[in-house]
Amino acid sequence: MQELNRFLDTPINIVHTVLQLNEQALKFSPEKLISVTAYNGAVGSALPKEFPDFADTPGIFRHAAVRYPTNPRGFYVSYCRSIKFLSSRLHPR
Repeated sequence: MQELNRFLDTPINIVHTVLQLNEQALKFSPEKLISVTAYNGAVGSALPKEFPDFADTPGIFRHAAVRYPTNPRGFYVSYCRSIKFLSSRLHPR
């Protein structure tokens, strides 16, 4: 809950604007993005830049935002590790 405390003194119009930014970037309903916005701010446009390998699959950004709102970046790091591990098992050198 400490992450949410940073919004307690934030004017509601700023919080609403940040939520709208995530809605536009992730193309998802704002109701589903409240948690990720509260924990991470305007993360929607940053994720594709930070993880360009997934830019052609925008659904994965929505999945991370909704299912892992406290740490969507951690989801990608773990996901990338899993892909690398599975790839090494399928194609050993």
